[in-house]
Amino acid sequence: MTDPARIDALGAMLLRHDGTSATAYVMALHRTGMAVEDIYLGLLAPTAQLLGQFWADDVCDFATVTLGLGQLRRIRESLAPHLVEGAPPPRPGGPSVLLSSVPGEQHAFGLEMVADFFRRAGWQTHCMPVRSIGDLTGLLRRTHIEVLGLTLGARQRMDLLAATIRRARQASRYRGLAVMVGGPAFIDHPGHAALVGADATAADAREAPVQAARLLRLLAERA
Repeated sequence: MTDPARIDALGAMLLRHDGTSATAYVMALHRTGMAVEDIYLGLLAPTAQLLGQFWADDVCDFATVTLGLGQLRRIRESLAPHLVEGAPPPRPGGPSVLLSSVPGEQHAFGLEMVADFFRRAGWQTHCMPVRSIGDLTGLLRRTHIEVLGLTLGARQRMDLLAATIRRARQASRYRGLAVMVGGPAFIDHPGHAALVGADATAADAREAPVQAARLLRLLAERA
């Protein structure tokens, strides 16, 4: 559940570069009983989106957004152990996922949150930025990956995403590679996932591992 007042309050602290207050504010919510996944999805994620909107509206500069996202990342890192507490450890031969942004994307905060939810679900999880399609295809050749998750911020880069997915499928060590997409470009247009050659998308980080597991079952039934 999102609370606009909390999002605005946290966003204002980050605009002031007041990381100490921002961290204390979020941790106080956790101590008073707010579930970690609700903090992730109802506060951290929309605050990151708010920072992006501030930049788009010229409320702040890119450096402020970068610093703000850096502080959100540090908060997430403090909360992550609580999110995955009690999670089953990844088992040998269990499902594996590689999460990455499209080459050239500047921020990967949302992707890191998605990775935490996959870890909580017991997946072998690899999360890393790539600088080029070649970097990504190299990883897929070397590593057994069953699901590739790619995030995209700007719809203007759909053609690059489609090309990345084609190259990824060609290079993958695992012939049945499933591809999921997410990010701001798909929030209001989930149907665009099929247009770029992906198999599925997910509404948020909590849904992503559920959708991925469902996708693997579906592809196995078709094989």
